[in-house]
Amino acid sequence: MSSNKDKLPKQSDETPFNDIMKNLDSFFNESVKNFNSLFNQSTFDVDVYETKSNVIIEAKLPGYKRDQIKLEIIGNQIKIYVENTKLEEFRNDQRKYRSNGRSFQSMERSIPLSFTISEKDTRASYKNGILKITTPKMHADRRFIDIED
Repeated sequence: MSSNKDKLPKQSDETPFNDIMKNLDSFFNESVKNFNSLFNQSTFDVDVYETKSNVIIEAKLPGYKRDQIKLEIIGNQIKIYVENTKLEEFRNDQRKYRSNGRSFQSMERSIPLSFTISEKDTRASYKNGILKITTPKMHADRRFIDIED
């Protein structure tokens, strides 16, 4: 005995409704990707090492220009800020839409050291995508405090 299911025509995956849903999925997936790129905040690699008299901080920042990098000394920390703004055009010729957007990316790292950093004696250079900060080790005068009974 055959069932009614056997007599129903086979449905195609390409119905108008499925086509609309595929287009909506594609639109939303692309919109989310573009939204995430507008507010992308990530980090960058930093290496810290010491020589006999200095602490050296190297930040890997390939593709950035010197004027996109800012350094700030706050007590015993060096903060590295990187900002990048791009105007972008998003275009899809198949779906015949185009939009313009602005992409903003900012990254920040704080590197704490075990001493107060001398702004006067700290040097920074930027070459081949590597930011190099050199600061002398500061040895504060050590003083001991008597402990009372």
